[in-house]
Amino acid sequence: MSVLIMLAALTIGGQAAEPAAACEVTGEQRAANRMLSFMDFDQRGVTPQTARKLGERKCYAEAAAASEDYLLFGPDLTRREADVVSWHLAQYLASAGRETEAARVMATTRREPEETPDGFDWNTYLIGSYAFLVRDRAMLDEAVERLNAQGGQRNIMNGRVLRRLQKCFGRSYLEAYEGDACAVD
Repeated sequence: MSVLIMLAALTIGGQAAEPAAACEVTGEQRAANRMLSFMDFDQRGVTPQTARKLGERKCYAEAAAASEDYLLFGPDLTRREADVVSWHLAQYLASAGRETEAARVMATTRREPEETPDGFDWNTYLIGSYAFLVRDRAMLDEAVERLNAQGGQRNIMNGRVLRRLQKCFGRSYLEAYEGDACAVD
């Protein structure tokens, strides 16, 4: 195989893909993931085979599988923790090109509105992301408008993500979420 063909095979959507071995998760590693706390598995990614670390290496399908396994066989999680792992599962699915499946998982992470000091509006961010995945431009535009009208650091950050999705509506989730062409101010 020529060098150019090999390089093309290792590139997906302009992003360098990891060799298959770097993405492999053994049964022993899945079992080790199941023993980790929510913080160590999802937030910190303390081992190379956690979903977080797999996602960082662009091993999106494997990160989704690790998240699903953790939800099924890992420790008992609070509702919020399970929602966070499910949200990341949806993002990994979407990044792997499985956007319809990702939208279904994403929809399960809707939360009871909560009072927070910064007025964090999770559900609007969720709805906007979901709208992008199901290709509902009007729903996405409404979510962007609603989130941009609110203050708070997390709403500003999530509003920026929704504007990226809005700018690159119709492209893949991965391209819109990470691609340089979709960057916004």
